[in-house]
Amino acid sequence: MKTNSPLYSCFLAGLFAFASLTHHSEAQDALRLQPGTTQVASVEGIIEYAMPNGLRVLLFPDPSRPIITVNITYKVGSRHEDYGEKGMAHLLEHLVFKGTPTHPNIPEELTKHGARANGTTWFDRTNYYETFDSTEENLRWALGLESDRMVNSFIARKDLETEFSVVRNEYESGENNPANVLNKRMLATVFQWHNYGRDTIGEKSDIEGAPIERLQAFYRKHYQPDNAVLLVAGHLDPQKTLDQVKAFHKGIYGADHATAAVVGDFAAAEIEKILRESFGDWSSPVKYERIPEDYQPVAARTETIPTPDKANAVYRAGYGFAMRDDDPEYPALTVGGYIVGGGFLNSRLATRIRQKEGISYGVGGRFSASPLDKDGNFTASAIYNPENVTKLETAFREEIERAAKSGFTEEELVAAKSGWLQSRKVQRSSDSTLAQSLSSYLHYGRNFQWDEQREEAVRNLTVSQVNNVIGKRLDYSKMIIVKAGDFKKSAAP
Repeated sequence: MKTNSPLYSCFLAGLFAFASLTHHSEAQDALRLQPGTTQVASVEGIIEYAMPNGLRVLLFPDPSRPIITVNITYKVGSRHEDYGEKGMAHLLEHLVFKGTPTHPNIPEELTKHGARANGTTWFDRTNYYETFDSTEENLRWALGLESDRMVNSFIARKDLETEFSVVRNEYESGENNPANVLNKRMLATVFQWHNYGRDTIGEKSDIEGAPIERLQAFYRKHYQPDNAVLLVAGHLDPQKTLDQVKAFHKGIYGADHATAAVVGDFAAAEIEKILRESFGDWSSPVKYERIPEDYQPVAARTETIPTPDKANAVYRAGYGFAMRDDDPEYPALTVGGYIVGGGFLNSRLATRIRQKEGISYGVGGRFSASPLDKDGNFTASAIYNPENVTKLETAFREEIERAAKSGFTEEELVAAKSGWLQSRKVQRSSDSTLAQSLSSYLHYGRNFQWDEQREEAVRNLTVSQVNNVIGKRLDYSKMIIVKAGDFKKSAAP
């Protein structure tokens, strides 16, 4: 695999909709585009289409060649890596070849189909391709493989434990190449504050210490249809391909438990017509069933992440607990969290840490809870100079413990209720926020009466109610704290 050369049913619906596309413009009218699919451009025989799920498709029919190439490019590369993740995009490329439940042995399948295949990673993209004999069966297999490993790849710890040594060897071979070392140093000099200055292969320490959980999160975030471009080139028969596709996704094309919300100046009848034409005949043979995500206990701890030569440091603290947002205690937690860390630089944390002591550029905190699962949390964060880490930690701990022990005053409660209630009005004045809320509430089985009831509960809160709940729920001893900064440099004399 190279690093420096030059789907879930939703994905399948978009991926295989390309079968209704034509291999030359004259045949365009002979094939029907799936609802929501649009032709974007056509240049020199290459036609681009946009799928409803965001997938971009490029078709390049060439009847003179007896082969087909299927290439999927994800718009993610080494420049999207965070601290401690150098080399993650490339390492993930290796793990995607380790299989899925449906395709457990990809190398064996590639050999069986006589395919030439590989994957490459660069600064801005990662791609996978197969070139094979142009048969219907081979095309069906290749499209199924790429759609499946987009979202169903194992990305397993056991594979990481064996594959990281392969990538490490690849890294070490580059370090033994003088030209590669020179190029690496030049890039680091040219792009001092950008990931273009870091080699795609990564750093040895990050490669060896890559947590599987971060690799899995990186995969789930970036390997999605709306972040991918599919290219199919070679000897294509659009109608035969369309027949293959119809048979392949017959049981999975469609959806249920869907919601839609539209806010703005529009004709309701026209919008309803479009929705019915686009989605009205969709059906799913598999009933939607949401997977619960209730809170699971996690032990308190403190972790430090070194970020050498960075002027700022980041402090994040929080912990979870079992609570939904319809719990009777949640209104009091909402207002209590607003007093502790909400508003505009007027909370307990901001007044002490930013306004009084001047040791943070920005600080805040809040309580939140899921509307569906018993999954609540308190989170707080601050940006500061690394040399102030001890002062910030002390101030943060003291303010959290003071709020839990002594509570708030009547004056603080009145101001917090007023500010929070007005902020809710401002939020509902935005069409985009309103549409998002409406769509979410359809999913939750709610309407805006729920908002009214929640806001009424906040209005009726007493200071003793808030203090009792905060005293019960706000607990510094449960905090999981993560600090990232150049603390060695700040500690130097």
